Parts: sequence; C-alpha cells; structure tokens
Amino acid sequence: MSFLPAIRQLTLTSYRNYQHLVIDLQTRPVVLTGHNGAGKSNVLEALSLLTPGRGLRQAKLNEISCVSQPTRGWVVSAAVENNGGVNTVGTSYEADKSQRRVIRINENTKRDHSALLDLFSMIWLTPHMDSLFLESSSERRRFFDRLVYAHYPSHADYLTEYQNLMRERLRVLQDHGHQHPWLNGLEQQMAEHAVAIASARRQHLKELSPFFLDDPLFPIAHIEIIGDVEHALQDAPALKVEEGLQNIWAQQRQHDYYSGMTNTGPHRSDFIVHNKLSGLTAIQSSTGEQKILLLSILIAQANWQKNNQGSAPILLLDEVAAHLDPARRDRLFNHLINLESQFWLTGTDSDSFDGLRDLAQFFLIEKGLVKTSNL
Repeated sequence: MSFLPAIRQLTLTSYRNYQHLVIDLQTRPVVLTGHNGAGKSNVLEALSLLTPGRGLRQAKLNEISCVSQPTRGWVVSAAVENNGGVNTVGTSYEADKSQRRVIRINENTKRDHSALLDLFSMIWLTPHMDSLFLESSSERRRFFDRLVYAHYPSHADYLTEYQNLMRERLRVLQDHGHQHPWLNGLEQQMAEHAVAIASARRQHLKELSPFFLDDPLFPIAHIEIIGDVEHALQDAPALKVEEGLQNIWAQQRQHDYYSGMTNTGPHRSDFIVHNKLSGLTAIQSSTGEQKILLLSILIAQANWQKNNQGSAPILLLDEVAAHLDPARRDRLFNHLINLESQFWLTGTDSDSFDGLRDLAQFFLIEKGLVKTSNL
C-alpha cells in the first residue's frame, strides 16, 4: 500500500545532533524509536521546516545548527513523492550570510515560502502542545492559523503584513502624534487585512466541522472563535466591519500609544474548544481528554484536506502513543492509515507500535545514528 504524499529521502547536514544524516524511505508510515534525547524529535522538527514558518519548535534559525559546528549553519533537504512525481525540496541557513532561511524547490530558490504548499503540507502534534488549552491565546491562534494555511495559503502573508502594519502605526503614533495623516491610511490597510484574516478563520472552521470522526473514542471538537472582528462578521458585511475597525482604531490612538500595543483586532482573538460528547470545554477536561481533542482536530483537518485537495497532509506525531490506552492507540492507527498519506510517529517503546509492525518502516535512533529496525 502506497501512502502519498511521502518523504522518500531525508538529508540533514549540521542539524542539531546530526552532523550528516541520510535516511532512504519507502512510501509507507515511519516509526522512529529510541531513548529520550536520542534525536527523534529533531528529525520531525527538520521535516516541519520544509513548510512555511518556523517549524514545530518555533526555534530561532541560529539555534538549530549542529552543537559541534554552531557557526556553520544547517541544511535540510528531502525528496518528496506525490501524485505528480518526485520533487526535491530544501531549506538552509548560513550563519555568516543573509541570516535568512533559504527555500529551494528542484534547485530553484523561492522567495515566497508558501510555494511549498503547492507540493505538500504537514501538520504536527508535539508534547509541548499538550498544554495548548492552558497556554496563552497566542499559542492557540498560532495552532489554528496553521490549519487555515492549507485552505488559504495567503493567510500567512495577511498575518505577517497585518503585524507589520500594526508596528508601523505604533511607530507613527510615538514619533508623530495622534493626528498624523499617515494613520488613516495605515488603519485602512490594517482593517482590510484584519477582515481577511477573520473571514478566513471563520470560513475554514465552518468547513472543517463536518469532517470530525463519528467515533466515541475521538469525540467531536466544537471550535468557537472569540474575537471582536470575527463576531462582527456574523452580522455585517466585510466593508461595514472594515469601517467600524477604522473608527475604533482612530478612537483608541491615545490608549494604544500609552499601552504600546493595538488593543483591538484579530491578533487578540482566541479559540475555545468544547468536547461535544461531554459538553466540557477543553480547559475543563483532563490532560488525556485534551490530547484526544487535539488529535480529533488534526485528523478532521487531514480529512478536510484529503476531500478538498486530493490528498491528506503528512502528519508528524511526536511521542503520541505513550499517552493513549491500547484501544485508542489502535483506533488512531486505523484513522491514520485511512488518510492514505505518510505519517511519522516517535516513541521510546517500539512495542507501542505493534499495530503497525507489518505496515510501517521502523528506525532506531541512538546518539544521532539512525538504524533500520525492520522493513
């Protein structure tokens, strides 16, 4: 059975605990096992950097270089097979040059990182994300906005430009006062971007809802956006909401000046998740139930992409099996297999993955070395 899209070869150079690593792969699921600290999560992080953004750890570029060669920079490259054939994808950082991450697709440098989404996409779950519902709203926004990228690749650009416009507005307020004519134009552009961001979030969550599993072991998550802009769009057309935002920001200039931040906008929105089976919010649920809700959301997202884009994303699930009882673990494996795209799992105990023994390719990681466990 082939799982596409799939990573067929992964090469890491001067990357964290790997001076040089090449893994040849088949179009099957991948299981990485090994002791804590062996480098399993580093492999998943490297894969996540083959998508737009800063990867699953949100690490700074200069923090990723191999510990033995911290000034050299690093390189991640992969051969990715999809229905359209095999493409080579790479990303690199050279510490002594531009200080920027370079993206290459089939040896051609791409300035627009969203071009990666034309080939494949990835979504992931890490142990750090277990506390997503307890963290600040910024973490939840980042998580859900990444889901929206698959629907609207331009969403990332709108978010970046909106942040730039907010910074520019605050700079004008601080340097030139509350009546400077530039502020009207900046606030107009901010409003256009804000409404585009909020509209994309609302539309994607609406379309995502039917793709949750009908499975009592993976309960349906009801996702609600709490935000002024998103709420306003329920009752008014986009142009009216833009006008309202411009009026609010004009009235809040003095307040924003003294607080040093823009106090209204989609950058303040939050996402509240309810377990539709129990009726509890995620924050009221146990740690295990929160994990299941996150998995339910990711699988729904993957099924939405499969239905709407022809293939599911590659899933990266770090240390996920250890937190599930055997019944949920086996059910999770079945749901992942049904997506028909390659998925990567890590864990310390290979026995946790016995349900995949005849299907997946297993690798043992020890002190930065990767050995085939069984094929």
